[in-house]
Amino acid sequence: MYSGDLAHNIVGKPAKDIYGREIGKVVGVALDFSGDRAEFYVAHWDGRLVEYPYIRVIVEPEALVVVPEWKVELERAKKEIDYAKKRVQAVEELFRSGDIDREVYEDLHKQYEEMLASQVSKLSEIAGKIKDRLSSLPVSYTHLR
Repeated sequence: MYSGDLAHNIVGKPAKDIYGREIGKVVGVALDFSGDRAEFYVAHWDGRLVEYPYIRVIVEPEALVVVPEWKVELERAKKEIDYAKKRVQAVEELFRSGDIDREVYEDLHKQYEEMLASQVSKLSEIAGKIKDRLSSLPVSYTHLR
């Protein structure tokens, strides 16, 4: 839960990437009425003003850490895959023990398998974005890998 104190305390602090490099300065925070969500505004050193949703930041005492979108998507996909695998296992166990009939089992199993396939596809998309980003870096950076 976010509060007005957060806005007061974080505005003016540096914004950093996940590697600790300063990328700009926090210039604003927008809170929703419930305090459950916040948007953070960062003035980047290159002159851009960027709005980051709460899911893409980590608020630390001395800085705001901006998490790359691909990393957030990757973590979300991993959680969804773990969830779907557990659901598949649970449905299979219920069917083996006779607690659900074949029709219910097949329906649920199909739903969870589709969820798994969707998230695996999402992982492929993320990998493609990372590859595209790597290919757009100057040659001197790609030799650092």
